[in-house]
Amino acid sequence: SLFNTLAWVESSAWTGKYGIVVAGDIAVYEKGPARPTGGAGVVVMLVGPDAPLVVERGLRSSYMADVNDFYKPIMHSEYPLVDGHLSNTCYLQALDGCYNGFADRFERLYGIPFDTNAFDYAIFHMPYGKLVQKSYARYLYNDHRRGQPEELNSLAQFDELSEEDTYTNRDLDKESQRLAKESFESKVAPSMELGKQLGNSYCGSLYVGLCSLLNKKSDELQGSRALMFSYGSGLAASMFSIRVDGPVQYIKDALNIDNRLAARNAVSPQQFTDMLDQRETTFTAVDYEPTAPTDDLLPGTYYLTKIDDRARRQYDRVPTRSFGTWAADTNVSQPHNLAAMFARRAAPRAQSALGRSVAIN
Repeated sequence: SLFNTLAWVESSAWTGKYGIVVAGDIAVYEKGPARPTGGAGVVVMLVGPDAPLVVERGLRSSYMADVNDFYKPIMHSEYPLVDGHLSNTCYLQALDGCYNGFADRFERLYGIPFDTNAFDYAIFHMPYGKLVQKSYARYLYNDHRRGQPEELNSLAQFDELSEEDTYTNRDLDKESQRLAKESFESKVAPSMELGKQLGNSYCGSLYVGLCSLLNKKSDELQGSRALMFSYGSGLAASMFSIRVDGPVQYIKDALNIDNRLAARNAVSPQQFTDMLDQRETTFTAVDYEPTAPTDDLLPGTYYLTKIDDRARRQYDRVPTRSFGTWAADTNVSQPHNLAAMFARRAAPRAQSALGRSVAIN
């Protein structure tokens, strides 16, 4: 959706309006080791010309494959079937494919050898933190395989490994992570903070990482570049880059992440389990009225009130007029959606038609 909206803004079909892209999901798993990685989140992006976050033209690479690493074939359950080891390997294979395509495009565009030192930050789709660490280390291994830079020469001892073995060789992973440790803390860790708090949000995960970076480093980002890796099981992945061309403090202020995290309601693991057990019993229910309380929902939230005997859904909405009182109580300011802003430089006609973009709620 983001790429299509960017293409629309750059095209002759563009009407001069902004585009809105919504990325988010709920990640829930059956009882077992995957359940703690679950979470939820939504990021809303306003797309138009002259914004401070610029998706760089000509620097994009995608990779796709038909793999059953994570899928939902059971229609009466919202839980996926997951092959964890296969899914991790697929993620790294997709990263390699995107990296190589991106590096080729970079070298054709700029006429210089590519390595990840060209970017100040690296942001990843984040199912869980350990995979992000392994993935950034994989960037360095790919830098070595392209002959850049010399400080990665200790990885030469693994040059004879088969491609398949590189995904499971623990010594290679250990050495790559050792080499990546220092730069990981400055280039990757700032984008992981929010994901650690929220858990996985599937298609929203990468942009949650961008929000985290904006929250942690807003006063240091102008003039910097971030390498973005988006992944979805099954599988499809893309790599692209964002350049920060203007001040982003107002986006951080609109996100208001720290106060909003502090305003969350904590529940015990058993309460969480009980909630998911309830969802299991009502997932495909008809002629049903939810009984969960609504007094802790944000102002403006739509919520389900009934599913009739023909599976038609009815919703109500928390009054928006109560927002001011709620904000005063929780120290959370508008807007109350996670919002970020993107733009790719449009044609001169488009740039003159619209002024600098503003974040939306």
